[in-house]
Amino acid sequence: MLFFHYFYTMISIPPHIKNILFDFGGVIINLDLSASIEAFEKLKGPNASISFEEWTQYGVEPAFERGEISPRDFCEQMRILLDNPVSDQQIYDAWNAMILDIPEYRIRAIEKLKKKYRVFLLSNTSETHYQLYTKEFQEKYHYQEWEKLFEKAWFSHHIGLRKPDPAIFKLILKEKNLNAGETLFIDDSKANTDAANALGFEVLHLTPDIDWAR
Repeated sequence: MLFFHYFYTMISIPPHIKNILFDFGGVIINLDLSASIEAFEKLKGPNASISFEEWTQYGVEPAFERGEISPRDFCEQMRILLDNPVSDQQIYDAWNAMILDIPEYRIRAIEKLKKKYRVFLLSNTSETHYQLYTKEFQEKYHYQEWEKLFEKAWFSHHIGLRKPDPAIFKLILKEKNLNAGETLFIDDSKANTDAANALGFEVLHLTPDIDWAR
């Protein structure tokens, strides 16, 4: 069932909802994908033709986010695609350029929601991104583990699955014995919300002009 009701203050949640499953990038943490695109464009060698958008066709980004390749392997493959012998650090810096801040008001909103609902996190991410934003999460908000804020946090590179693969949603339902119809999934990717909706989740697809916690 689709859930299309947006609010500029805390979202209004249907009474039958017992669980809330949050995406991370673009929902809790701010991202600027264009910053990484621009950074990698500057690293491309004169004979490189691949664009950032084409990476998924070659499997580099999805494989990295499923934990199938290490950060060093990611750099090796990126050097080939960039056709330029740049350093690992240059690649890490370009890849991490998209990672911005975790606004405090969103953390506080989750803290309020968890008093009434079972609250979970599901993120497509990579090891380098995970290390970067976890450091801010720990230092700024003094949570030593993601499970101190969420009942459970699933990161794609830890579990070998990536949205919108239906298997990742089935894993969550089984692991935590959740009813999909009682679970609201919030994500900024329509492909991801469509996949969850097909399995019976209530879904809220966030667009750039919507902030669920405002």
